[in-house]
Amino acid sequence: MSKIWKSQFLHDPSFKHTKGDQTVALSTLQQKGLVKSMAFLPDGTRIVSGSYDQSVQVWDALTGVELTGLNGPTSMVNSMVFLPDRTCIVSGSGDQSVWVWDALTGVKLTSLNAHTSWVNSVVFLPDRTRIVSGSSD
Repeated sequence: MSKIWKSQFLHDPSFKHTKGDQTVALSTLQQKGLVKSMAFLPDGTRIVSGSYDQSVQVWDALTGVELTGLNGPTSMVNSMVFLPDRTCIVSGSGDQSVWVWDALTGVKLTSLNAHTSWVNSVVFLPDRTRIVSGSSD
């Protein structure tokens, strides 16, 4: 059985653009804990991040301003994804759960608790009708 290792940010994520000799910081996210996972909206306007400290935040990708915090997971957040039509955010956590929020309001829509170990990844199927989650179980 193979393991999938994810990148972890030891410092606040910073997004930069280089043009010629000049590098310009586009934004820096002031995340509270170590960032475990991130996802961009397909149009690049929003970022969602999940941390070791159980926090989930939605950010303006252009300014780095936190727009909202989402409540739910009780363990580190291992994976994040936006539904491409901008309506939902999904996370997979170390507490064996998958959480779904309304991306515009931050209201929890549901949580799924079918796993018996850490949820390591979440994705939407291309037809956008189902969520697939991968776990250590």
